[in-house]
Amino acid sequence: MPKKNNNLDKILKHIESYLSRVVQEAMVDEVAKTVQEAQQDSVQKNVYDVYSPRAYTRRGDGSGIGDGGGLGDTDNMRVDSLDGKLGISVTNITPPNPNYPHGSDSRPYIARAVEEGRGYMMHNPGPRPFIQPTIDSLKSSGAHISALKKALKDKGLNVK
Repeated sequence: MPKKNNNLDKILKHIESYLSRVVQEAMVDEVAKTVQEAQQDSVQKNVYDVYSPRAYTRRGDGSGIGDGGGLGDTDNMRVDSLDGKLGISVTNITPPNPNYPHGSDSRPYIARAVEEGRGYMMHNPGPRPFIQPTIDSLKSSGAHISALKKALKDKGLNVK
């Protein structure tokens, strides 16, 4: 009889391992893309739409404003898996604009300076938070959850 329990334990561990892998793949791919798109929308609304720069040409996101490489460019939104957990983090790693006089700020990324409204900006427009609005938008829309469910269904899993 104990053999059956060992076999059941092995089967359950195999199923758990499979589900963890499939869910993490969906998070890194489809969910990440949804989060990046939500952040791109938030940057447009909360950063680009509220301030027009005077000292430099905005790089933008490459889809209408600028040639890309700016804060709203999804290529600057790094996706990382969480160590030992199911989930992801998305970090905006946009470097300072090379065509902008940065002053004394040596930070490698501009997201925090834009969020806080302080740092390298000569013509400081004040804080323009876009991360919390991204989170709030996802919480209210559930787009990240829908993306996960769709991805899992596409992989053949029955998800409610």
